[in-house]
Amino acid sequence: LGTIESPGSAKISITGVGGAGTHSNDGVAIEGEVRSVTGEINITGTGGVGTDFLGEMGVTISGANAKIASKDGNISIFGTAGTGAGRFAGVGVGDAQIVSTGSAPISIEGVGGSGDIATVSLGGSVISSSTGTVRVTASAGDNPCAIGATGIIDTSAGGANIQLVADC
Repeated sequence: LGTIESPGSAKISITGVGGAGTHSNDGVAIEGEVRSVTGEINITGTGGVGTDFLGEMGVTISGANAKIASKDGNISIFGTAGTGAGRFAGVGVGDAQIVSTGSAPISIEGVGGSGDIATVSLGGSVISSSTGTVRVTASAGDNPCAIGATGIIDTSAGGANIQLVADC
């Protein structure tokens, strides 16, 4: 639940690969804050091997204290789901915030795993951008895929574009 911060133009890169076990073998799990002023934020994760339903995410950002924020540095989140007997999401964002207060674009891409669905799940979250484009992409190869958005994608502050792409 800590904070990773770049007060200037330094780039923040977070990369992880999940292990093997029954559940929660996420590549990267963020429950705190990652923030930058003008430096890029890149988060890349690959889920591990497990059996839980919707477990083994590439990247999960969850909880009331979870926030990814930048003013003018690009925000990129890329997750590849793990493998096993369950249904695995490339990226899951639950009850968290991803915010661009300036021109920074936000890109969220999830690639599905070996289960029967690939998703980018945005449950109960707020994704907002002032003038930077928000792009959410789900891809799965031969599996069905979806973008599940029960949260809010808000670009009303500056009229940024929203792009939702299911590339299945």
